[in-house]
Amino acid sequence: MTTPAVEARTTALEVAMTEMVRTVDRFGREMVDFKREMAALWQRSDQERREAERTRAEERVEAERARAEERRDWNRRWGEMSNRLGTLVEDLVAPSLPRIAAPYLELPPGCALETALRVKRRHPADPSRTREVDALCSSPSAWLACETRSRLTARHVSAFVTGLPELREFFPEYASRRLFGCLASLAVEPEVVTFAERCGVLVLAVGDELMDVLNTPGFAPKAF
Repeated sequence: MTTPAVEARTTALEVAMTEMVRTVDRFGREMVDFKREMAALWQRSDQERREAERTRAEERVEAERARAEERRDWNRRWGEMSNRLGTLVEDLVAPSLPRIAAPYLELPPGCALETALRVKRRHPADPSRTREVDALCSSPSAWLACETRSRLTARHVSAFVTGLPELREFFPEYASRRLFGCLASLAVEPEVVTFAERCGVLVLAVGDELMDVLNTPGFAPKAF
């Protein structure tokens, strides 16, 4: 025979067990929901990762396409520039050279400067040797030889100055005249102009009047 106290404890235990079962069941359902949410989150993350990778791949393809287009555009512009440089002598130097050369060639009144472009000569004593002058101007007492470069460097200046005196052998008709050197380009760095001045040659570049002299005002070129 059970007593009221025992019955009360039994009832309390049953209530506690029932509540624990409900808690475990609720926890189980929550775990199932949590797992579902985690699975969905992982699925979304995996989808976002694949989407991000796809976006990065598309961006790489687009960047490579843009670089290829830029290379093609640069090659096209460089080709146009190269073609333009091929006519630098005729289009820019030739019209400007008489104006630039006149103060140094001491042209007598009423006498016109003689100008020639792309003059190629063989050595009188050795026909296997040839020299070409891009442009030259001459007066009865002096002449000026001009060489053009797409990009002028100090090395070009040195080579040009070294070879200037030899020109007299290829142009014997000018042997008794003073020889001046001139270098022309589209643009020239200031330090190259300074070096050329120390070597005694004129430097020309594109300016307000087709080609302008870049040397220091009052500079007197060396007679070779």
